[in-house]
Amino acid sequence: MNSRAIRERVAVCLCALGFLVPPLAAAQPRVSYEVAAGFTPAPREDSRPVFALAPVGALDGASVHAALEGVLVPAGPSRLRAARLTVSKLLAPDHLLHPEVLVRSAGSWIGSRTGIARPEVRLHFAGARAGTWVAGAAEGSMDRADGYSGRGAFMGFGAWTRHRRLTISGALEQSSGILPRPTSAPAEPDTGRYGPALDGPMELISTGPERVTLTHAHGRLSWEGDRWELETGGGLSLSPLASPRRWAQASLAWRLSPLFSVVAVAGSRSPQLFAIDPAGERKFSIALRAADSRSREPGLALVARATVQACKIRSLGGGRYLLSVHAPGARLAEVQGDFTGWASVTLDPAGGGWWETLVDASPGVHHLGLRVDGGAWVPPPSFPTAEDDFNGTVGVVVLE
Repeated sequence: MNSRAIRERVAVCLCALGFLVPPLAAAQPRVSYEVAAGFTPAPREDSRPVFALAPVGALDGASVHAALEGVLVPAGPSRLRAARLTVSKLLAPDHLLHPEVLVRSAGSWIGSRTGIARPEVRLHFAGARAGTWVAGAAEGSMDRADGYSGRGAFMGFGAWTRHRRLTISGALEQSSGILPRPTSAPAEPDTGRYGPALDGPMELISTGPERVTLTHAHGRLSWEGDRWELETGGGLSLSPLASPRRWAQASLAWRLSPLFSVVAVAGSRSPQLFAIDPAGERKFSIALRAADSRSREPGLALVARATVQACKIRSLGGGRYLLSVHAPGARLAEVQGDFTGWASVTLDPAGGGWWETLVDASPGVHHLGLRVDGGAWVPPPSFPTAEDDFNGTVGVVVLE
């Protein structure tokens, strides 16, 4: 990739960061991480499994989300390096359609010859259970082996819906591809006594790479339980120079503990998480994932975060209390109050959408707030409320 393209990608990233800093400075963001490490069969002619590492860092505020993702395959024919920065901000939290803007910049490089970069801007309109989006993107690609590079502008749109623990989404998107252009030529010319044949069988030959617009139609279905996560998806990729390509993939994650999960993935190819799909021939992979909280659904809007449905506090005696919060579909639940010194305390998943933690407090009147998935601090539902010293609202509870 040339220096001009690199400068453009850096400018996009800086603009995204500038878009992110002001709302984070006024909020109490939640920082989370996720690292997946495992083995997958190498594509093409090498059948030996290769090691792959995929780290993710995320930052969530009341009206903003940012994530930096990466993929590293240091060995094998691909030697893939990829990164993606995503920043999304809720523009009007009180508006009926909850408009949200997302800025994304992704770059990938395979081996030492093929690379691609793709900045994208997406406008999202959503409620708590459904939403739709439209996006515009620019893309630059380069293949050093064939001495080819190209650029293009693309569009896409999609929609999603969620019911309890089930999420269904679909999209129609465009991207660029570098494909050989086939042409017709005589398969075996006849050079007998009657001269070269003018008619006869023809075969397709490649005349060199050409950048084309690829259209991808894909859908995804995911379900999340207390210990299991299931995701399946499939789609169709169309291009003017090749036959349609169908693909499908399924993944299953088993949560061993609040921190560790085992993830198995099988299918004809990986979904296009980045600007390019380097693992088109991948059949199966298995990895160990470490995360301090379950990752946010990448296709959902900020307004679709889980909410607190109920909260209860039970005395265990000796100044110790069990705090339980019901937040179905939540990936992270936190509490803060005067009994924690207004420090954030992360609750542990207890199954069935419940989260729990033990707190030490003296009998009497106490103030507290709850937060789910890094969103805004809110008072527990059905609790009396009061204003705090920062013009916010907190819940009031009397402990006995």
